[in-house]
Amino acid sequence: MKRIIIIFIFFVLFSFVKTESVLADRLLLGVDFIGFGYVNKIDSVSDEGGVPWIKQCNPDQEKTTKTGDYVSDECGDEGAEDAFGTEGIYPNLSLEINFGKPSTGWGLMFVLKPTNKNRTKLVNYPNDNESIIIDQDIRFIGIPIMYTWGDPELGKNGNMAIRFGWGPSLLYYDPLIIETKDETITKRGFEEGFGLGYLFFSWDWGGFSFIYQQLLQGNGIKVDEIKNNNGEPIKISSSWNSGSFNYSWYF
Repeated sequence: MKRIIIIFIFFVLFSFVKTESVLADRLLLGVDFIGFGYVNKIDSVSDEGGVPWIKQCNPDQEKTTKTGDYVSDECGDEGAEDAFGTEGIYPNLSLEINFGKPSTGWGLMFVLKPTNKNRTKLVNYPNDNESIIIDQDIRFIGIPIMYTWGDPELGKNGNMAIRFGWGPSLLYYDPLIIETKDETITKRGFEEGFGLGYLFFSWDWGGFSFIYQQLLQGNGIKVDEIKNNNGEPIKISSSWNSGSFNYSWYF
């Protein structure tokens, strides 16, 4: 209830702020498809080429009667997937604010995602025939350099606009909980460096808006308490993506 009240207050305040220096442009109402992926960032694996995605159960339905196939036994008949194996569908309610007059061409965007929770089982990790459970909340910022084609007011007048941007990102785990068969470890902290950054794409036409966002894998966070068979502490990176279909309510 408190969250609803806060959203309502922000909506009322920004509805009245309509000047040339600050523009409260629109409220987005829709549905959001969110996925998570995990990358093995141990140096000896990362140097082999390609993206070393860690397999995730899809979903986690561990079998009580074992078959001898490790992935099927751990995950169930649906098995495991690489890349963005954990996905969910959520309602989307967001406020988009532009500072300055709307314009096409180059610009800068600041994106803040204060909470992104996920729980999933990773299989054949950190070694073959082993699994861990990840329970996390990641908070991140992205600062993509944007370019806008078409309608500078993003479809407000029934026209079409396309935006694309890429820039640095910074990710913080608060917390990262890892459950093994022997112990549970909780860590908090930043991923090392800025990684590959943050990607943004949108297509707006009249009242319709499609927005795709992706937090690309970073340099990982090291967990000294868990080691692979080579004696190396595990180092894992989280990736996040979102595709939302929205109705735009322009102010």
